[in-house]
Amino acid sequence: MSWRELPGIAVDVRPGTLRSTGQQLDVALGGPGWFEVQTEHGTAYTRQGNFQLDAQGRLVTAQGHAVQGRGGDIQLPHGMPVIDAQGRVFEGALPGGAPARGEGAALAQLKVVSAKPGGALQRLGHGLVLLDGEPQPVASADLRVRQGFLENANVNAMHEMVQMMQTMRHFEAMQKVALGHDEMIGSAIRRLGENT
Repeated sequence: MSWRELPGIAVDVRPGTLRSTGQQLDVALGGPGWFEVQTEHGTAYTRQGNFQLDAQGRLVTAQGHAVQGRGGDIQLPHGMPVIDAQGRVFEGALPGGAPARGEGAALAQLKVVSAKPGGALQRLGHGLVLLDGEPQPVASADLRVRQGFLENANVNAMHEMVQMMQTMRHFEAMQKVALGHDEMIGSAIRRLGENT
């Protein structure tokens, strides 16, 4: 099921399309899952991967929340990460300028989790959510991390436009009913006045 029900709100959690940015710190999930981040109020989750480095060299969200690896905060001493499809984070270059992709030990691994099936989501704002229950790590076989990409909104513009037009037509029909009701009451009051 790709929709999560909140009181009065349906949240579509299907992945959106990916767009290339070419930025080393932009990371997108090409499938299910959430990046785990640490906020001042505790653990939260996001799919927004427009990450950056803070003054301490930690990988953080645009709001400054520390992105979590399987071992805690992710420190990038040189700020040039190479991130593979499983979310393993390597230094961007080895001595002599050779790329580090797949070579040597990973500095960290992004912590990507999935929500409990059927669990509710609580929106916190700025793309952050709380997941209902204990989230589980996404299996390596299902993990598709894309460096240099960001996820677009999963909104289908055509579907939303049709929904908006239907809503407007419904509103206009209800407005006509209300006006007709007002005219009937006005007419009844006039007749009542003429008969007295």
